[in-house]
This record gives sequence, structure tokens and C-alpha cells, in this order.
Amino acid sequence: MAIQLKIGSKGELFLPKKLRKEMKLHPGDLILIERNENIMTIRKTEDFAELFLDPPLTGKQTPKEIEDEINKMQKKQIESSIKEN
Repeated sequence: MAIQLKIGSKGELFLPKKLRKEMKLHPGDLILIERNENIMTIRKTEDFAELFLDPPLTGKQTPKEIEDEINKMQKKQIESSIKEN
């Protein structure tokens, strides 16, 4: 889907209500804008506060276990971004 938007006088982009609803975007949500040459990609990002909803790490963990947890969280965030597109 492609949507043409007009940039406001202060540089704002106003997303149509239908798109905000489909993307489940709400005031205060975080988005990520990636630029490659003259192409911009806008995607919804996870709120870091949501990561705190995951169960806390318990007990002692090895550096390898911590790294594995970080990799799982990053993979989850990437998969979430891909699903939204």
C-alpha cells in the first residue's frame, strides 16, 4: 500500500486515521524511520517498557545465557517489525 502525505508547515506528517487504526498506532507510540537514498521506511517499534512485562531473569546466568536472552529479544523485535509491514 502506498499513501501520499503532505508535510505540514512545521515538518509534521499526519497519518490517516484508517492507517493509524490498522497499524494500532496511538499517541505517544514510537516509530522508526529508516532512510536509504531517497526512500524512507516508517515502522512501529516496540516500546522498551513492554520488555519489562517479560518475566524477570532469575538466578545466576552465564554470559552466554545472557547473550542468548538478548538475541531472543532482538529476534522478537525484528519479527514484530516484519509482521507489521
